[in-house]
Amino acid sequence: MQPKHIKILAIVLALLIFIMDLQIPLGVAVGVLYTGIVLLAEFTRENRFIRYMAFLGTALTIIAYFYKPEGIAVPWMVIANRVLSVYVIWVTALLGVRINSQHQEEVRSLSGLLPICAWCKKIRDDKGYWNQLETYIKNHTEADFSHSICPVCMDEHFGDEHSANKTA
Repeated sequence: MQPKHIKILAIVLALLIFIMDLQIPLGVAVGVLYTGIVLLAEFTRENRFIRYMAFLGTALTIIAYFYKPEGIAVPWMVIANRVLSVYVIWVTALLGVRINSQHQEEVRSLSGLLPICAWCKKIRDDKGYWNQLETYIKNHTEADFSHSICPVCMDEHFGDEHSANKTA
């Protein structure tokens, strides 16, 4: 689904939850349903939109409190439910932003063209310095290296010694 369609769906869902929230008497924790729009916003991979949906969910939770029909609920419970709803909305949003940022950093560090020397295989970094391939990858990813020698290189560089060790 396109991010544009997800955004429209999230806003429509927020309005539907708000209408439902206004119809249900005080005391029912409908405000927590706004976490759905935050979760939906996370599919856009846009941190700004995730925060906008958290703000929208928070605002609608507070507005609905003042415009809902009164129920038989205890006032402190109603306020506690609204506060918990806002808390859950923001925890969901902040976790989504954090996960999204980590994902974007991984993609950024592993994508694009790398200028690599055709002879020695060193990679030029953003500052113009040439680094060993292993050093560059270790500094820009979570990868680590263990070195060994493939059979072709073993024969090419250690041909006679390697053959003698095999037969001995």
